Amino acid sequence: MIRIIITVLITCFLFSLHSCNTKRDYGQYLNRQLKLHCFSYTGTYDTIVIIPREGCNACINDANSFFEKNRYNDSYLFIFTKLSTQKELTILFGEEVLKADNVLIDKKNLFYLFDEPDSHYPLILTKEMDNKGYSYNQLNL
Repeated sequence: MIRIIITVLITCFLFSLHSCNTKRDYGQYLNRQLKLHCFSYTGTYDTIVIIPREGCNACINDANSFFEKNRYNDSYLFIFTKLSTQKELTILFGEEVLKADNVLIDKKNLFYLFDEPDSHYPLILTKEMDNKGYSYNQLNL
């Protein structure tokens, strides 16, 4: 019986070590997703704003205001993710706005990771000086 308990404890310990080592770097994940799914956009925009539609309500409201003020700025790409329904977005901003060239609807939640805390907040990605990708920060207004 003691062997079983020790075996279970060792297994749990090893599993916890493994899970710590495999934690994804969210910045690398975002850059990978951009390269795979938005390749044609990455060279065009200096700034990418990712707005999850679920999470921190105050943050989402601030991001909505930021989008309203900057939606016609051609240097910004806006990606809406974690949608409950696209209809909600259409009612909020209008269908024409959502069809703009600098607006993407992430229906597959490619830019949202449930287990990544930063994924629950609006993010602003800025092109790195070496043009090898984007770095990100939370969108603070």
